[in-house]
Amino acid sequence: MKRLSDAEFEIMQLAWEQTPPISARMLSDQLEQKDWKLNTILTMLSRLVDKGILRSEKQGPKSRVYFPIVTKEDYLEFETKQFMQQYHGGSVHSLVAALSGGSLTDCQRRELERLIDSGQPRSPE
Repeated sequence: MKRLSDAEFEIMQLAWEQTPPISARMLSDQLEQKDWKLNTILTMLSRLVDKGILRSEKQGPKSRVYFPIVTKEDYLEFETKQFMQQYHGGSVHSLVAALSGGSLTDCQRRELERLIDSGQPRSPE
């Protein structure tokens, strides 16, 4: 899997929120505050297809629709592993120390121990 630029990730955030298929026009409507031209969105969609994140199908003579191939969860897992390796040398200890500011509360420590013991994250409350 390839990393996404910030703009590509923003497009994918919208794509993951929609029921497929999605269109460039649909994304353009949702990104109107960005003032991105339709051609810019089409270019990013093409890049996402090239990266294997989306697939596209022709719909009519001039338009295409897009379907996510990679789930948000799979991409976030990939990105997190890349980050951990690049900035923390793969060390969970280094990552947790950085996230906690070097210290954990008793509650955070118990939650981390529970997570390690179970191997499953607890859903947010």
